[in-house]
Amino acid sequence: MSGTRRWFLLLTAVVALFFWKILFTGQFSILLNWEAANQTYAWYSYAARSIQQGILPVWNPYSQSGHTFVGESQTGL
Repeated sequence: MSGTRRWFLLLTAVVALFFWKILFTGQFSILLNWEAANQTYAWYSYAARSIQQGILPVWNPYSQSGHTFVGESQTGL
């Protein structure tokens, strides 16, 4: 085994040991509990329902007791 390959395997093992909870358990799963996906899904769902009903989603009545929807840059409209 060459020296470069040995260092690569050692580095891989160190990284795997450091991130063992993320790699080998479901406790810290980025894919399953990604907060940004959970946040934007509600916005896209509201926008799709409003547009299907023929309503321009200018105002979101479900957020903060009513909040502008078009003016919010994170909604993507």
